[in-house]
Amino acid sequence: MRLGLIGTGGIARRHVDSLAHQSISFVHLATSMEKAETFARDFPDATGERRAFDDIDSFIREGRPDAVIITVPPHRHGDIERRLVDDAIPFLVEKPLSADRSTAERIADMIGRSNLVVGVGYHWRALETLPAVRSALAGRTPRLVSGRFHVGLPKASWWRLQSESGGQFNEQACHLVDLARVFAGDGVVLHAAGNAFARPKYPTANVLPASAAMLRFTGGALGLFTAVNILDRPGPIELDVAADGVHIRMTLAEATISTVEGIFRHDVTKNPYRTQNLAFLEAAARGDRNGVYCTYEDALSTHRLCQDITEATLANCS
Repeated sequence: MRLGLIGTGGIARRHVDSLAHQSISFVHLATSMEKAETFARDFPDATGERRAFDDIDSFIREGRPDAVIITVPPHRHGDIERRLVDDAIPFLVEKPLSADRSTAERIADMIGRSNLVVGVGYHWRALETLPAVRSALAGRTPRLVSGRFHVGLPKASWWRLQSESGGQFNEQACHLVDLARVFAGDGVVLHAAGNAFARPKYPTANVLPASAAMLRFTGGALGLFTAVNILDRPGPIELDVAADGVHIRMTLAEATISTVEGIFRHDVTKNPYRTQNLAFLEAAARGDRNGVYCTYEDALSTHRLCQDITEATLANCS
């Protein structure tokens, strides 16, 4: 398979690392040929051909990718997806779908009118601990879902700008909101607020340093989510689910399930990026639109909810 990769940042590297030793030829597209060529040389474990491009026309015409993974900043979505849909090339796009609401809506409309296999990179859905969590929740109704995404301010200049990242709920905490939807159904915002203050070390940053949201899910559960990007050391990135007789805590490292029988820990030993990507590549090869872990249509519901949270936090900001 010839796999196209658009973007050369840290997330792009995670995707390539996850596919090491696979029989795949990589075709890279970056904003400059230097970036693309450097990125291509950095992966000696890639077993197939590696080619680099700096414009999408050559990337499609000469690179001839069978499938594509898109890992560009949120504000750069739109034209890339349109070209891939027009040329009927299956793709997996990293979350978030865009920095705003309307761009994702337009892309979803294009995809909906096609018969294309499209996946979205909500890799928490590919965690090997999910079956144990689903089993523990079988027959039980989630009553409270709470998530915390507490980190420092990312180094990427685009991340710090509301217009380019869409804010922390749109770009980071969306993982937790998405996973909450998996267990509790769609959600609506009951209340959300943000805390804005001057950051002399980062004078251009205008994303909210701290924000919180209370939701209600269609399954009846309440949701409470907080996000901060002010820490010097990483804090918790986790989702808790409280249901009748069971408490669950999920991270990218483990799931802890507490019931009357005891506390059971399930470790994550498999790379969820690899699990997600291999499922996408198989779905693309078979033309199976439902073979991905998260479809664009499903991810759009998460995106809309995170956009609702973002709008409410900005409107209720102190």
